[in-house]
Amino acid sequence: MEEYFYTLDMGSIYGPKLEALAEKASFDDVEAFAAMILAHALDDMVQRDLEEDQAERPDAEFGGDGWRSGGQEMDDDIPF
Repeated sequence: MEEYFYTLDMGSIYGPKLEALAEKASFDDVEAFAAMILAHALDDMVQRDLEEDQAERPDAEFGGDGWRSGGQEMDDDIPF
């Protein structure tokens, strides 16, 4: 398993904020807390990026008009 380790200087503004949030969340290990919230932030950014890509390309999911699946007419015997 590959591991990634980063040393970050949070500075005098974000360091105390991080420590206060870790304490509020009952985390004794501030570095573990920082890793957790950074991982969640990255996941959120990736999800937003995917959603923006879908918004820019609505045809990709719905086949152009929203009523097609993969560019093919749906054959589901629904009368409308």
